[in-house]
This record gives sequence, structure tokens and C-alpha cells, in this order.
Amino acid sequence: MKGLSAGLFVFVLLIFARPSYAAVSVATGDCPAARSHYSIDMPLSDVIRNKELLEKIAAISPQAANKFAKPFGDFPLDERFGNIISPAFLFQQHIIHVDEETKSAITHLLENTVMTDAAKEENCARYDNIRPDIPAAENSKRILVFGKVNGFVHSEAIAASVPAFKELAAKNSMGIFFTDKAGVFNADDLSQFNVIVWNNISGDALTFSQRDALKAFIVNGGGFVAVHAAGGDLQYFWDWYADELISARFSGHPMSPQFQSARLITESKNPVLTKDLPASLEMSEEWYSFEQSPRSKGVEVIVTIDESSYAPLGFGGQPLAMGDHPLVWAKCAGQGRVFYTAIGHRAESFSNSYAVRLLENGLIWASSGKESGQCTDDLDASIAGGEK
Repeated sequence: MKGLSAGLFVFVLLIFARPSYAAVSVATGDCPAARSHYSIDMPLSDVIRNKELLEKIAAISPQAANKFAKPFGDFPLDERFGNIISPAFLFQQHIIHVDEETKSAITHLLENTVMTDAAKEENCARYDNIRPDIPAAENSKRILVFGKVNGFVHSEAIAASVPAFKELAAKNSMGIFFTDKAGVFNADDLSQFNVIVWNNISGDALTFSQRDALKAFIVNGGGFVAVHAAGGDLQYFWDWYADELISARFSGHPMSPQFQSARLITESKNPVLTKDLPASLEMSEEWYSFEQSPRSKGVEVIVTIDESSYAPLGFGGQPLAMGDHPLVWAKCAGQGRVFYTAIGHRAESFSNSYAVRLLENGLIWASSGKESGQCTDDLDASIAGGEK
């Protein structure tokens, strides 16, 4: 996320209180937030929770310690937002202005501070092993909509998405189940579904074993549909997810104004993924930019945005133009099918016929992997599976 400004993120701070988490602990050996030592690359929330450590940082640099706790103004960092940034991020984005010697001293302090068992348990409170009660299937195809958010919460969009997904499931004779319980990510429970929807998920939500279950589900033919914030965290702490599954890392979105009308262009020739889509269309949304085009990783680009049709500038004029700027794409991951759409910040997008059609096409295509037992790498071919 090169060139970002601290001010860009002030507006996304949520409520200034610690969120409540499920009161079901996970084994620290299975928890990504349980480390032997602290690190400059770990979630900032897990660092500032240790008040004694923060005091030691203040002894090195009062300014750095203050910015750890209040990076975006005079108010405390919201913990959920602290889950998607790291101390390294504060230095990289020049939110903390210190010399290299001071930065090295802070880095050394973190790396030589042992994380206690009590701290591990507290850091791991945002994960859970709760297995939801899944009703018996009534349809041959079934959608799992996952909604555990440990980062930025798109509350209005998530609420608006529920009836939209229910309607799409009914229209296509699919069953649907909603849960925010991460314990569903085990082989037995996931075997009941054809496709998983990562519904505006932000923040690390899965333990190591749950990550393994999701990965196995996908590479063995399961579908994965990711919406908006599922590709929009400032930092990821699971590289496979960002670099291999989504295939792009978020760099920013416009701020002046945040929501702009822009021209979208349908590029793919895949008959399933582009069914009933116009050649081009204008709509208003929050337009994501990425560090580099996912096309470089071999995805099938479905929709691009015409950068001349809006102002791709972030806070303070931060340049967000990519040149080649995909917004919706699909790819194979083993035998599984992965679909991502950057559309979905605004609640209105889930009643917009174009955005909903994209989601429907993605669900139909991604849910067909278990049936076919394969995912063709030639997604542009007319024989690509999943046509309804």
C-alpha cells in the first residue's frame, strides 16, 4: 500500500470501544494471534493491548507510543481496525516519524518481548470454534454465507445483502445458510455446501485448522465467492488468502468524493460469468484500487473500470490509477472456482440489478465445481462449466 496517507483512514474508524467476542476459546497452538514473541508485523491491536509493552515503547519514543495507541487523531484506535494494520504499517505510511535508530530499537524490543500465555489467550479471543447447527439440506446445491468480521464492519451493506442472497438462492433452487461461527470450517460441515460466500469479511477470522479446511474445500472443487471488503483489508496476516485466493492486495479508494459514478466495461466472454451483462454501464460505488492488476496472476477479468470516467484519487490527492483496473474476476484454485467482486460497499448495490446479476453469475459458476469435478483454466472458453 504505497503512498497512502494517515488521513485516508480516519473516516473508517468504527466505534471507539473494544468489540465483544465469542466466549469460546481456541487452542493457542491453533491461533494465528498466539506467537512466541511480539513483532513489528503483527496486528497492532495485539501490541497495544499489552500496556507494559506500550510503556517500554514510550521510554524509547513517546511520539511512537502515542501513535501506536492513537494513529489517526486524538481518539483511541478502534480494536477492529487495529486487527488489519501493524506497527510496520505505521512506519511505512509515515504515520510515525522517527529515525532508523529509533525504529530499530522499537523493532528489537518487540522481537525480544515474550508473549505470555495470558496475552495469547486474550489475543485469540476474536477467534472461535463454535459449530453452528446446520439444518438438513432441502436442495441439491447449497450456499454457505459466512459473516464473521474482525476488521472493518460494512454493517449496512451486510444487512442489505441478506435478502439479496436469499432471493438469489431461491431463484436458482439452492439452499442457503448464514453463520458468523467460524467452527463451521471443518471438513464435515463444509461437505454440505457447494459454495462459500465471504460476505464483506474484513479481518483475520479463521484459526490455522479452519484455514486448512477452507483451503481443502476449495482446491477439491468447492466454490468461493468473495464480496468487496473480502479483498479490501489494509493488511493481511494470511498470505495465501490475499496472494493466491483473491490474487490482489487493496491499495485504496477515492475520498473526494468517496462514492462516484463510473463506467464499467464487461471484458470476459465466459457465457456463465457474463450472462445478461451489458457491454458497459455506469453506476455509483466505492471503487477499490489494488497494488497491481490481478491479471498478472492469470485470473479471468470479467469487469474493468474506465479510470477516465471518475477521479481515482485518495485522501490528499493520493494517486490510485492502475492503468489496467479490474474490479470483478474469476480464477481456478485447484479444482475449485473463485469469484471476486469489488462492488458491495453501498447497501444500494444489493438492489442494483447489474451488481446482483454479477453475484448471481458468480454463484452459479462457482457452485458448479463439485458437480464437474474440475475447474478449467481456460475460463474464457465457451465450454467453461456451470451454465444454467
